[in-house]
Amino acid sequence: MLSRELKIDPASERDLLRAYRSFKHVDANGDGKVQKKEFAEAFRLPRDVFLDRLFMLMDSDGTGFVDFREFVVGMGAFHLSNTTGRVRFAFRLLD
Repeated sequence: MLSRELKIDPASERDLLRAYRSFKHVDANGDGKVQKKEFAEAFRLPRDVFLDRLFMLMDSDGTGFVDFREFVVGMGAFHLSNTTGRVRFAFRLLD
């Protein structure tokens, strides 16, 4: 299905579909954008300065919401990174 149209392997297609389902779950109002409130509620994060900073890192284009591309890039950067990558992510979060 997607693998033929986008020329991606089946494992990547599964990962992309899983990411899309996660995004749709976080996007509570279904508008295709994740607002900070939705992000906090979905991941059970307290509304504090760390949430503000994390959301700012995810919202790479500064629009005030996280679109699907930003969601995939942000989650992938954290989940797929090694220890060094996670330390860098934590530093960017706190810096």
